[in-house]
Amino acid sequence: MNNAAYWIAVEEHLDLRAPHRAVLEYWQPLDLGDAVELRQGDDALWFVVGGAVRAAAALTGVS
Repeated sequence: MNNAAYWIAVEEHLDLRAPHRAVLEYWQPLDLGDAVELRQGDDALWFVVGGAVRAAAALTGVS
């Protein structure tokens, strides 16, 4: 899966209306067929497979 798939999930699940900086960190790739669970915090999103975090996204405000 390429980076665009991660960013689509970030755009769909996090509030991007205010100016922000987004950071996406990858620990392990997501593979086609993985049962991905998205866990969401206020300004964060975790991509979890089988209980293990594979990637995480975080937003911070920009002033």
